[in-house]
Amino acid sequence: MEVYGKGMIKQGAQGDKLHLKELDVLRGLAAILMVVNHVGAALAPASLLAQPVAGELFFIGSFAPVLFFFVTGVGAGIQSSRHPAAGRWLTIGMKVGILFMADLLMQWGRGRLIGLDFLGFIGLSVLVLEVIKTLRFPTIACAAGIGLVSLMRYGVAPLLRSQSLELPWVLDWVVGNPVELVSYPLSPWMAYPLLGFLIGRSLQRYGRLLSDRPTLILLGLTGAGIIPVIGSVLLAQRSEAAFFRWGSVAIGFYIASFAVIAYGLFLAWAICRSYLLKPAQSFLALRGVASFAIVPIHYLLIDIMTYMGIRVTSVISYGVMSSLVIGVAFLLAYQVETLAKKATRIKAQETVWISLTSIVVLLSILTWVGVPNSLLTSLSTTTGQVALCILFLVRSPFQPKLAPS
Repeated sequence: MEVYGKGMIKQGAQGDKLHLKELDVLRGLAAILMVVNHVGAALAPASLLAQPVAGELFFIGSFAPVLFFFVTGVGAGIQSSRHPAAGRWLTIGMKVGILFMADLLMQWGRGRLIGLDFLGFIGLSVLVLEVIKTLRFPTIACAAGIGLVSLMRYGVAPLLRSQSLELPWVLDWVVGNPVELVSYPLSPWMAYPLLGFLIGRSLQRYGRLLSDRPTLILLGLTGAGIIPVIGSVLLAQRSEAAFFRWGSVAIGFYIASFAVIAYGLFLAWAICRSYLLKPAQSFLALRGVASFAIVPIHYLLIDIMTYMGIRVTSVISYGVMSSLVIGVAFLLAYQVETLAKKATRIKAQETVWISLTSIVVLLSILTWVGVPNSLLTSLSTTTGQVALCILFLVRSPFQPKLAPS
């Protein structure tokens, strides 16, 4: 099925595909939050981020990975009822490997041997969700998983810390304690792709019903956001309540994140149904490769600004620099997606795959031996990650050949 911006559902030729334009727009909104947060972190002094408006923009931007991980889960949930293709695990393994390699390239560019950041966690999420698809009751497994990672972070982790126990780093990562070189502990970050999977399964089953009831969607998303908003306000009134996510996700941030998901969906839904916002929809709609490519591209743009000595000293300059990075990053990400689609139309797919793999290997070596955090290393890192973005769509020589239609 194909879901269009005005809520229409069209049955495809195969009857097994569901595409939600709202999810593409939600990725775009997440990318905007990501840029705003990273521009502030790289170019703004602490004194500016301590001010109300700039600080609030920086804080709201920190919810970007919440939306990205959630959308990853929704996509997996939508496709969960499809019949598994031949060589499924090989294909999934290669895609997950590409995401981990892109993450590893970024670590090397920063002078680190290993670590787990944004793209690596998406790869891990994809793998976990693929395993869940094979279970007899995937919906129950996801719901139980959300409860489990929440309990581990906000029940087990504080209990273990109160005992002053020194835990192995793997256990710290599982329960949600801060771990060096790891940006996203399993708990509670895995809750977002699991929740997305539940929503995706529901959309696959009830998409036609919901698309014909826009008022129901409006009320549902509004109500879904009110509860975590009230919880966040109550927590904010307690002096000991914190709203941070770096290292270990605070309970205040975790509760507020579900309101961000609800109202992010609401905003994406509204954008896709407004004729006046059609240009915004076209600009924001990030699909697969573009949503992958915008991550390394925006980092490079910020690194260039840092190398040029650009700093933001006011809310206005913060907004201007963020808007500049957003505009250029989106345009370049769409170009990478176009290039990737052209690569898939080349008949000699094995040659394309080998060529791109060779480029990745060469740029990985350059990144490894380069000066960490230098502009040249950033260029080699980004170029290697862009090559991986294109490789994401190219058929490898190890995959089974498609049967003729």
